Amino acid sequence: MIHKDILIKFEVEGVCFKAVGFLEKGNLSVSGDEMLRRVSDAIGEEDGKFLDECVSQDWSRDLWLYRLATAKLYSDGSRRILYFSRYNNSWNRGWGRLGGSWGKNSLVICRCA
Repeated sequence: MIHKDILIKFEVEGVCFKAVGFLEKGNLSVSGDEMLRRVSDAIGEEDGKFLDECVSQDWSRDLWLYRLATAKLYSDGSRRILYFSRYNNSWNRGWGRLGGSWGKNSLVICRCA
């Protein structure tokens, strides 16, 4: 399966989200800017804050292997975006650089249609 074809639906407090891939065949990684260009409906400020408040919940076992990116920017104006990753049996928040490399272990969170 090509990374861009990955789609994992999950629900948090009754709200449906999906984690989607973004790498084309042959891509090992892309910049965060390119990742968000390819997935233009990534969740932003409001949904990012909502998931951040629910970070202690166990969203879906299918997501455990992935770093889940959002389009929510860090408040200091730096070019970093909120992401979630699984560590020590719980979800944790982090801030990833838009200029950094995002590869096959990353997916982008969107709202379900």
